[in-house]
Amino acid sequence: MRSRFDMQFAPPDIMITNYSMLSIMLMRNIDNGIFVEPKKWLEESEKNIFHLIIDELHLYRGKQGTEVAYWLKLVLNRLGLNPNHKQLRI
Repeated sequence: MRSRFDMQFAPPDIMITNYSMLSIMLMRNIDNGIFVEPKKWLEESEKNIFHLIIDELHLYRGKQGTEVAYWLKLVLNRLGLNPNHKQLRI
């Protein structure tokens, strides 16, 4: 995809971003589809699995670690998932 507008119109199967930008996307109505469409996809079949990859997670400590943990909780909540959900792989 060439632009953020493309992703807003048709959310990608794979999205690479950082936690700061994802935090902003969670707050903006224009980015709502990026979370709504995967949630619908997960609800279509129990065989659909959401993969969340967090590079260098072991480096997030202290205040930054708390922010990342809170961000993860918000993302999973938006997707209707929890850390032990059978459709989630981290």
